[in-house]
Amino acid sequence: GSMRDLVLGLEVVLPNGELVSHLQPLHKNTTGYDLRHLFIGSEGTLGIITAATLKLFARPQTIATAWVGLDDIESAVQLLTAVQGHFAERLTSFELISRYALALSSEFSHLKQPTDANWHVLLELTDSVPDAALDEKLAEFLYQNGQE
Repeated sequence: GSMRDLVLGLEVVLPNGELVSHLQPLHKNTTGYDLRHLFIGSEGTLGIITAATLKLFARPQTIATAWVGLDDIESAVQLLTAVQGHFAERLTSFELISRYALALSSEFSHLKQPTDANWHVLLELTDSVPDAALDEKLAEFLYQNGQE
């Protein structure tokens, strides 16, 4: 998730010197503006963040990574939906890369492109418990969903 998803509460000093403290996790409130997002996104122009309450996650014990070549963006969206449905919160990264962007990167890094597809997805699964078979589970899932 983004940094905004990790911030539960903030303490901010406004330009007039007033201290605004909402360090306790906020109860769900879907009315009005989300002050956390406004202050985080303003890069200090609305106020200076002096403290934050963060959501913490266990350090991953298992990581599985895959590079998938796809024909179009619609296939990438379908893959994302399928991976989320099967692996849930273990999906921690899903990056869509165009053939053009990959060609530029490959030219700069002198690394060979892994596939010749129009679109590429780099995805990562993590688990906070050891799971030696996570790589195999991901490979089997991708194979069953038409990926090689």
